[in-house]
Amino acid sequence: MPRHRSLWLVALTKTTAAYTCAAPGGTVAELVHALTEGTYDKAVRPSRAVLAAAAPDAAAYARAMRGANVSDELIYLAASLSSISELDETAETFDATGVFSYRWRDARLAFKNISAGGCFDAVDLSPDQFARLWHPDLHWANQIATGRAQPETRYAPAATLASDGTVTATTATTGTFTCELDHGRLPFDTQACALTAGRRLGRAGERFVVDGASLVLEPTVESLYWRFARTSARLEHGFAQLEFVVKRRRYYFFTNVFAPVTAFVVIAGSSFVVDRYASSARVGLCALSLLIMISQIQYRVKIPDVPRPIWLNAYLGGSIYFIMACLLEYSLVSFHVARERSAAARGAAYLAKLLADLRRHHEPRAPRSRSVANVALATPRHARDDGGDGDALSPS
Repeated sequence: MPRHRSLWLVALTKTTAAYTCAAPGGTVAELVHALTEGTYDKAVRPSRAVLAAAAPDAAAYARAMRGANVSDELIYLAASLSSISELDETAETFDATGVFSYRWRDARLAFKNISAGGCFDAVDLSPDQFARLWHPDLHWANQIATGRAQPETRYAPAATLASDGTVTATTATTGTFTCELDHGRLPFDTQACALTAGRRLGRAGERFVVDGASLVLEPTVESLYWRFARTSARLEHGFAQLEFVVKRRRYYFFTNVFAPVTAFVVIAGSSFVVDRYASSARVGLCALSLLIMISQIQYRVKIPDVPRPIWLNAYLGGSIYFIMACLLEYSLVSFHVARERSAAARGAAYLAKLLADLRRHHEPRAPRSRSVANVALATPRHARDDGGDGDALSPS
């Protein structure tokens, strides 16, 4: 008899049998042993195994085991986060602590519940028992580090098996995940981070199922710098993304950045209304504002060092450049004031010379005194001969 025919007969016999526990002495170990012994193959996914078990003959069984027309396994994802660390805005990572679970249905693992005469409605599986079952090879695509969240969960059940064959695997861990941040509108930015789940290469036939309740943030999730706005879940290119959206708290920036920076800018700008000859006042207003901003603001603001434009960087840089422009403006004013003073000095010297020339030209001249000889020379001859005003000469 061909090997595939013998496997088909064994599988058919297996599906017609049902485990019945010896109540009240049945144990979980006996149940798991009965369900996984024989033809149960954890390397074969449930949908293919069910299709193969329903094959009417050995040829159909072989086609079912080799064929590609098998429905995908539905993997339901969920996460309940109890803690999310502050975002590392330089490394673009965050730490998340919580319970991560995923479930699926394997009809081969169905058993009679208590109402049908069995011993259990659901059982908790140990890690060793869980390892004997087929389970999806799930991994978090954006996880870069992992670790236990709580030491006491180390011995917690790895999974739960329900009577209808539904398996729910649960893990409580802490993981470090990457999150691509957009700092362009900092500090008015809104960031979306996600836990991205995917299957490993070569594991086809698994399809994730998520909904709005797939990601839950417990009340213990808090942040000093961020406000958690909403959660969502979606499928994208075969990956399941459990996303949470955070908005930056802006009160700190208004009180510690915008208010003092704006005040310094106004103080530096007030130097334009100070008398241009008051050099110490104008330089002091600008220089003190510039020094305080450079020395204090850099300690109050932590801006990610990323090669992308950031609104807050542009605001602080523009404020510093404005204050520097105030100093440069006063340098230009001082230059023009010096030229004005030089021109005024030259004009004053020229005006003083002009006034002196005008005074000399218009001041009255004093009359010149005449001597006796000059008067005699100026007296006419006939006046001297006739005994006029001149002195008569006696004959010798």
